[in-house]
Amino acid sequence: EAREDAREVRWFAGWAAINGGGPKADAASRDWHMNKDLRVGTEGGRAALAWRDGQASGYSLMLERLTYREGNRPVLKLSLVEDASHRVLAYAWANPEATAIGLNLGWAQVGLARDDQPAPVAEAPK
Repeated sequence: EAREDAREVRWFAGWAAINGGGPKADAASRDWHMNKDLRVGTEGGRAALAWRDGQASGYSLMLERLTYREGNRPVLKLSLVEDASHRVLAYAWANPEATAIGLNLGWAQVGLARDDQPAPVAEAPK
């Protein structure tokens, strides 16, 4: 009963802000690190989040289309992942036709919207 599906990758673009204090950040902390110009595909695409100095924060976003309940309920799932453990810290889901999706955990905030521009094509080495 093998099944194979071909799906078109949909692109989402937007931003993420993470507090330098991480999940235990004090509500009064103003140590925000903004990640602008994020772009991630819906077929398991990942976007690493960085501190303002460009160093890896240890967190990534993952966007994927999944089906729940024995394949009968398709969803678009946005996850915040702790890179070291690959543990999903939080997620939000929407219907696969959604034009926007986001998260707000207090210390981490994300806003993504559909971006219908084609994916950039890598140049061949010269």
